[in-house]
Parts: sequence; C-alpha cells; structure tokens
Amino acid sequence: MTDIPRRGLGRLLTIGLTAVCLALSGCGSAGDSGGGSRESLRVGSFFGNMVDLPAMVADKMGYFADEGLDVTFTDFASAPDGMAAVLGGSIDVAPNNTLTQLVAAKKATGSNKLSQVWPIQMIGNWQLVGRDIDASQDLKSKLASLKGRTIGVPAIGSNGQAAAEMMLEYAGLNPGKDVTFLAVGLGPQALSAFSSKRIDAVMGTQPITSLFTDQGAQIIYDIGSQTEIPGLSPFHMSSYTTTLKRADEKASALEKMSRALDRALEYIRDPKNEDSVADIWSAKLSTVSKAGLKQVVKVYGRTLTGRFDCQALANQANLGVKVGQLTAADVPDCQAMVWPGAKSYIAK
Repeated sequence: MTDIPRRGLGRLLTIGLTAVCLALSGCGSAGDSGGGSRESLRVGSFFGNMVDLPAMVADKMGYFADEGLDVTFTDFASAPDGMAAVLGGSIDVAPNNTLTQLVAAKKATGSNKLSQVWPIQMIGNWQLVGRDIDASQDLKSKLASLKGRTIGVPAIGSNGQAAAEMMLEYAGLNPGKDVTFLAVGLGPQALSAFSSKRIDAVMGTQPITSLFTDQGAQIIYDIGSQTEIPGLSPFHMSSYTTTLKRADEKASALEKMSRALDRALEYIRDPKNEDSVADIWSAKLSTVSKAGLKQVVKVYGRTLTGRFDCQALANQANLGVKVGQLTAADVPDCQAMVWPGAKSYIAK
C-alpha cells in the first residue's frame, strides 16, 4: 500500500459542517431558524442511491423545512458528473466519494478549491455482481471468468472502476486488456444495460445490485463482508462537497443542511423506523420493492455514519495511486483533509 504523505493537496480543505457552525455566532439548535429569511440550496443526488438516503429522509420528514431551508435536487448518473456540476456552478453541493474528490481537486484551484462539508460513510454496500457465474468456484476463479466480458461501472475513471480493476488484478487479469468497461451510472441505466445484456457484470451499490441478483446475477465480491482483497475494506468514504468559495457564501445554509442530515441519520439508524424509511426511499426508487428496500435499510442503514474514516480514505486514495488516477504527491493524509475545527468528525 502506498503511504499517504502530508503534502500535495494541502489546499483541499475539509470543513465538517459542525465546524462551520463553530465559525458562526448563534448557530442554535435543530429547528431554530430564528424567524429569519429562508435560504435555498441546490443539491446533487443519484437516482435514489443509498448515499442520497439521509437527504431524502431530511426532506420528507421536514427537517430541511424546520431549518428554514429550501432544497432542490438534481439527479446525476455518477459521482464525476455531480462533481462537474458543482465545479460548473449549476448546483451548490453534491455527495461524492473521496477518490472522485481527490482526482477533481488536482485541477480545482483558486475559488474552485474543493471543500468537504458533511461526511457520510457507507460500510459495505459496494458489490461486483455478474451473470453466468459458477457459485461453487473460489473467488479468483469467479473473477477470472470475467475475462473477455464487459463490466458496467458508474463512470469511466470512477472509484467503482478502480475497485473493479483491483479485483481483476487479484485474479491475475489485466484490466486494460482482458475486459471492457462501460459507463452505466448507478441507477436505471445500469439495470437497463444488464437486462439487455450489454454488460455481463456490474460494479454497483445497494439497493441497485439487488435488482441484478433478482435477475439471476451472482455476487462475485462484496466489499462489506469479504476481506480477501487487501486495501478494499473499509472502502466507501463519501462527503457532501462544494467549492471553498461557495462554502463561504453558503455557510449558513450548509450549517442548516448539516443539522437536518444529522437528524436524518439518527432516524435511519433507529430500527423502529425501518418501514418509514423504506416508504420514503421507495417514493424515489420505485424500481426496487419496498420489501427489498426495507431489507437494505435493515442490513446497511445502521452502518451509515456521519464520520470521516481515515482508513477508508487511505484505501480510496491508495487505490487512485495504484490505478494511475493520482500520484502520491496528490494525496494529503486524513488530518490534512479535515479542517482543524472539525476534528470531531474523524472516526476514532
């Protein structure tokens, strides 16, 4: 594993929204909008992907409204698309995985320097699934059977593709020669590509991957429950990301968003709310049954945390170095990514 130096993207500033609150006077408690004017925020989302779940719950349960915050959502097919929209200014903030942020940060300078504004870690909802896989084979044989086939990934150059490449290399394959990668996003486009047999396997997240297994696909590798491949677990560290300039301009609105999302996480993690959360989710993701979504909430909902996991960050960064998306000099260590006032967001 490549060591992560304390240099390079020092200008990549991570601001936990609790820290933004500390920088402001009179942040108040949840629901304390102080009778002031309402604020607006344009937020990216990914067709009901699990990373969207806290925002969906916060919206439906009125947590944003309680904060005096009007939120509009725009769907994107992949994390790089959402990042491009943030940098282009068509939205204010979007959830993105750490690797996408680090790759984008290489070119994001000046007022476009990136700022992580609310962390969310999803443990173990990334899976590689494929059709015509012999379930009796060992892991390396299953992965080797993908030679000559087409694998769907969220986007070319995404962290999903990088993780798939690491899996293939574990089985002795050359990802650049032995398979074909096709960008299929994280939602309906991926399902359509699999159903029409344009792809033979897909690197995706729950609950979408459950739709592939419903169509006979086998889970080849589950990052959350399998540990054979070094450097992939823990893997998925995400955060809501914007530019530093916009974080300064929207500090009050982002603080309100943080409080609302914190409340939503508490609601999702409470087992007695599984049915309610599944109802909220199914309104956005009707392609998955409510029963299927409830099962995902039951298994994975309690793993959602509003914390920066330094090991997950390191694994994603080192993965980017391994597949050539980053150099070691591009990557700060965990402490360098977190603004000093947001140390409480780092998982112990």
